[in-house]
Amino acid sequence: MKIKSKLILWSIVSAACLSSVFASGKQQKSIVTPAFQKSAQAFPFQTTRQIALGDVDGDGDLDAVLANMQFNDSLLWLNDGTGRFTDSGLRLTQQGHGVALGDLNRDGTLDIFFACCAYNEHYLPSKIYFNNGRGQFTDSGQDLGDSTLSGVAIRLLDLDGDKDLDAMVQYSTGQFKIYLNDGNGRFSESSFALSGYPTPGDLNGDGFVDFFIKDIGEEYRTLLNDGKGHFKSRWKLKDPHVRYGDVVLGDVDRDGDIDAIVVNGDSLATYPTKIWLNDGTGRFSGSTQSLPSSIDTSLSIGDLNQDGSPDLVFANNEGPIQIRLNDGKGRFMDRHESLQPDPLIMFPNCLLGDINRDNRLDIVVAAYGAGSNQIWFNMTDIKNELTWLNGSWSGTVYQPKGGTQFFPVTFTVDAPKGIYKIQYPTIPFKAVLSLTSADDCQAMFIETATSGHAAPGTVAITKIIWTQTNSKYITWTRYLDSGALDAWATLKRK
Repeated sequence: MKIKSKLILWSIVSAACLSSVFASGKQQKSIVTPAFQKSAQAFPFQTTRQIALGDVDGDGDLDAVLANMQFNDSLLWLNDGTGRFTDSGLRLTQQGHGVALGDLNRDGTLDIFFACCAYNEHYLPSKIYFNNGRGQFTDSGQDLGDSTLSGVAIRLLDLDGDKDLDAMVQYSTGQFKIYLNDGNGRFSESSFALSGYPTPGDLNGDGFVDFFIKDIGEEYRTLLNDGKGHFKSRWKLKDPHVRYGDVVLGDVDRDGDIDAIVVNGDSLATYPTKIWLNDGTGRFSGSTQSLPSSIDTSLSIGDLNQDGSPDLVFANNEGPIQIRLNDGKGRFMDRHESLQPDPLIMFPNCLLGDINRDNRLDIVVAAYGAGSNQIWFNMTDIKNELTWLNGSWSGTVYQPKGGTQFFPVTFTVDAPKGIYKIQYPTIPFKAVLSLTSADDCQAMFIETATSGHAAPGTVAITKIIWTQTNSKYITWTRYLDSGALDAWATLKRK
């Protein structure tokens, strides 16, 4: 079967900052060491295997869906906007192991997909719940016929290019199955099959989903998608030290493509965590740096100190949470004291998201074997150093009534004096300057004190709202008095 696979970055990924793709930019002069504080909220032990973050009730903050194992109900926790959660009272499937949020039926709200794992010879199929837009969910009633396979993880991606989310489910047998969405949230099994342990991502920058694959005890390899659903081998490297363990993708050396950080550690053997650098075409070479070995470790990637470089968080089984800071060139340093969960967590699962809406990535850890779910708030004092903006950008003015205009823009930054200047040509409308994130989700970044850009000149940015240094696009927008969008301009780095 031919599967057309396009990589779609959903706004929820940006909001939770779970995206693995980071834009390139100039290195900051110094590395800010992040500070974390454990949430004072006490969470009960609930055998939570994984947590999904997303705004399910439309109030602008990240709620949490807990995939709870054994005969415990999976739960929905609602966020009050400050990072404090309350149980919604909703009782979802038992034996939840993997969970993902996404708009499965294209109604603009986040739905839930659970992968259910067998327990005490009791089997359940994957479960799908539809959201009514207010955080109230109903069981779709679907049975994918995968009960006996015992699901452990779920990824949602548009794998056939029809603008809806399909599902890639991982099972305890080592199988990965693809289920195609009909656009209404109804799924059917595809004949497309994957071997090994694949991690999806756009490895060659063409906008389609490729795969970085671990074949346990044998090799690493990549499969590239030609955009028509045909996958072909791009790179292989024999390595008998390939073991089970997390893989995360991110542009660690800030050269514009996504690299791979690979944990190799299980009950049979443990080897150092490897950093594989992408040449931009899906071929990888090993970094000169190896990180310590680990076993049953959950690995997450994200910019913890907002210097434009993705950092690493290692949540260790019955051990500390370790943070490795990126120096901007893809080398990671232990510049932070380990976080000490109390009590210790068995088989943790870690993810990052802005839980309390302060524009910093917090750490959320699910506790399965022992311990309790935990939230660590990011308390880092972030400085608004925008030196990465230096350089030339090109852009286009769009107007709903038709017509476009191309223009160049140059940024000059004097960070020590706190002056951020933008040189621009004539922009044919009054506007407010803002910056969107890498998935173009219209998150406000900076704004000028004045909105008039009627002639060429230079303007100093006098108000800094938020530093989101993985941004690719800058937009000017103009609204009519009625509130209707009248025109906008989009810039992209040359």
